[in-house]
Amino acid sequence: MSAKITINQVVTALGAVKDGDGWIARCVFPANHEHGDQHPSLVISQTEAGKILVHCRSGRCEQADVWRAIVDRVNGNGPTIARKKEFVGTQADIDKAVAQLQQSPKAQGWLNERGISSSTADVLQIGYADWKFNGESAPTIVTPHYVKDQLVGVKFRRISPKDFTQAEGSNINGLYAADALDGFSDEVFVFEGEPDIALALSHGFNATGILCAQSKVGPEDVALLSKYRRIYLVGDQDLAGKKAMDELQKKLPAERIIRVRMPGLKDVGDLYKQNPADFAQMFGAIIQYARASREFFELDDLMTDTDLMSQLEDVTLEVVSGMIPFNAITMFFAEEKSGKSLLLYYILKCIANGTKVFGVLPTVKRPVLYLDRENSRNDIAGMVEHFMRIGPEPVRVRTRATGCPDVDNPWLIQFCEKNKPVLVFDSLTKFLKTEGNAKGADPFHPKDMSELFDKLLDLTAAGATVVIIHHSTKADFEQYANSHQIGANVSRAFCVISKDRPSLNRVRLEAKLFRGAEPRSFDLIGFPVISAQGMFALADPSSFQTDADRVAEWVRKTHPEGCNRETVKKEMLGMRAKAKVAAVREAIKTKKLYDCDGLLKTENSRSQDRERLILEKDVPSDGNEPERLLIQEELNPLPVSA
Repeated sequence: MSAKITINQVVTALGAVKDGDGWIARCVFPANHEHGDQHPSLVISQTEAGKILVHCRSGRCEQADVWRAIVDRVNGNGPTIARKKEFVGTQADIDKAVAQLQQSPKAQGWLNERGISSSTADVLQIGYADWKFNGESAPTIVTPHYVKDQLVGVKFRRISPKDFTQAEGSNINGLYAADALDGFSDEVFVFEGEPDIALALSHGFNATGILCAQSKVGPEDVALLSKYRRIYLVGDQDLAGKKAMDELQKKLPAERIIRVRMPGLKDVGDLYKQNPADFAQMFGAIIQYARASREFFELDDLMTDTDLMSQLEDVTLEVVSGMIPFNAITMFFAEEKSGKSLLLYYILKCIANGTKVFGVLPTVKRPVLYLDRENSRNDIAGMVEHFMRIGPEPVRVRTRATGCPDVDNPWLIQFCEKNKPVLVFDSLTKFLKTEGNAKGADPFHPKDMSELFDKLLDLTAAGATVVIIHHSTKADFEQYANSHQIGANVSRAFCVISKDRPSLNRVRLEAKLFRGAEPRSFDLIGFPVISAQGMFALADPSSFQTDADRVAEWVRKTHPEGCNRETVKKEMLGMRAKAKVAAVREAIKTKKLYDCDGLLKTENSRSQDRERLILEKDVPSDGNEPERLLIQEELNPLPVSA
């Protein structure tokens, strides 16, 4: 058989990419992999004699089945289904594993680490066993899958290192934990993966879901979900998870669907790890934002004014604080020669090195890939030279000379899944495809722009944070050009306004579109600060308020006599709990607040306390100055542990 098929045919049929001396591709049996083999496992090579060798590194796929599927795909016979083996699991095996769960500290630790309660584990009959992986026995979580009260599958999830397998003949189709649903609830939450479903159930959410992105949902499952007034499709936030929820959405009543996005997170498990104590509150805020954003909204879906104040920042994680959100599309636009590419390159260089933008905006360090179909080599070299002192980490660049991949390039999607980069397109309309269209793609045509943005959103689902550079209209330089599809798909948009074009001494970054946070604009100084310090700087640094400033101001206004940290955490609105903790710590470090025996006080209230206590203290009549100094020493702020 191998003599009739060439290596090029195999590589083409599988979409394989070069890997060392061979190739690598996604496995032809994605259902055997936990996340659909997003990180390719199928290794392909060719001997000197020309024999083609294939091997799935997961160890879960029979080599003969893999080769048979490849042959069918090369011959155009469609996907091959591995021969179904008879399911061998029994309820007695599950009962034994459930009994062993309580006796295993490792299993209990695994559940606690993932926020899964013992009562939920009991309901789902999660158990524990020693199971063999590649011939080696290892502590394992055992999860049964039931359809209509019948055991149809068992998953074995190794506690450490991460791995999983299934009992022979296991069925991954149907809704997991459907029997645990509350039929009287108005809403249901659909997740991907049994740990996320168990986590949600443990925190009071009416949850079910699919075992993996390749699981199929039948008519009876669709009918069950359709009974609920609100159906939240959460899923995993990667590309495979997005596509699985897209397919499920097509089968459900459109007016009941609420899609849930969690920028910067892979799934709700990641959200829980960020702050276990506040998980329910944080996920509730995400849900409320999703409800308020749904297409077919009702009165009780909408946020109130107080909701907006208290939860505005709970739903958006950002690569650059107050500017660029994770896994979303941000746009910078301007008229020609306004310095937009120069300003953006500076911001990207800060992201690549984890350096504060304008010296004040925190960043999360990420690799940056700049896809440039706009600037010349000399233009790029000039930008690089200006900002070399920011840090050693470079901005990676692809140009017309090296070849810029198209937005829907399969390898670009895999690159995003692996590296989670900030991905920049300069400029937007240069990435509109014209192949197959004699007139070319039309940036003013909603259909053409919609197709482009669908592909950009696929990249965000694959893990990228997308930044696009665009042009202003000729009639109004503060308006972006072309289709309304931009406004429908972009999360943030900034207009770069040069007040002395083309000198770029004074530049304003004007917020024009902001979703999920309060709009923030910046007045900046370009040159000569760029030449002298290698950065754009705020024109008035005192006008910028940090989180530490905000906390200190809140304490001064609402609790002039001081308050403890718990009061700040519970009562202060508009900031995540984790951010408040960090802000209080920074405020103390920078002496905007003082810790006086557990009370947070401003300098003014601390000084008043010092004066009052010195007056009230019984100072000896002989004017013992050392005692007076000792009193002042006692009133100094106590050191605070991090």
